[in-house]
Amino acid sequence: IEGYLDDAPFMLSFWYYGVHTPHEGRKDLVEHFKQEGLTDRRAEYAAMVSAIDESVGRVREALKKKGIDKNTMIIFLSDQGSYFDNPPFRGGKLVDTLYEGGARIPMIVHWAGVTSRGAKNESPVNLNDILPTLVELAGGQPDYYPDLDGVSLLQTIRTNKSLDRGSPIFGYRAYEDLYASVRDGDWKLLAYRSGRTALYRLSDDVEEVTDLSEDHLDVAGRLRRQLIDWEISMGLDHYSGIR
Repeated sequence: IEGYLDDAPFMLSFWYYGVHTPHEGRKDLVEHFKQEGLTDRRAEYAAMVSAIDESVGRVREALKKKGIDKNTMIIFLSDQGSYFDNPPFRGGKLVDTLYEGGARIPMIVHWAGVTSRGAKNESPVNLNDILPTLVELAGGQPDYYPDLDGVSLLQTIRTNKSLDRGSPIFGYRAYEDLYASVRDGDWKLLAYRSGRTALYRLSDDVEEVTDLSEDHLDVAGRLRRQLIDWEISMGLDHYSGIR
């Protein structure tokens, strides 16, 4: 940050590796969390998270010292779900990765004078939304780029109103039998390479334990068609389990 001029716009991408394996936290922080009752890898993991938190604090302090903290948007998020069990969510980083335990992550936005402390928004978003958001933030028009994935979140960030995406969120894994997901509002369809699908209504079943495919054939069929169309548009239909 020190190398930038005060009046020059900039974007800093900071990708922490810290919470990945091996879980080896800073010794003083590990001892702190052991005193808090955590043991073994959980204490190590908590120490790594805490060290990242300290690092984010140093970045924010640098922005403040530079006098640009009130004119900088900060977006903080993870890339995928928990390494450990994360009830009530099913799945995680290593197994059933497209269930909520593997796909659902926190996303925190701080924008001085715009976002409010403690405000929450339950709108489902996607990492692909960040680029169009930054395009609009910089004064561009995301609609000028027809092949741009995601939607801009700028107005949602400004107003904290529910986001109407206008299209589903698709998830895709290049391996495993469970390889694709479609999220449209409260409905989520999971697709397996074996051809099996499962349908869940997350508003009633965030644990994803009750497959409603047979009870809501119309919804399951609509999401299957949307997935097939998306796979064709992405050139993935050759690998599809439901073609």
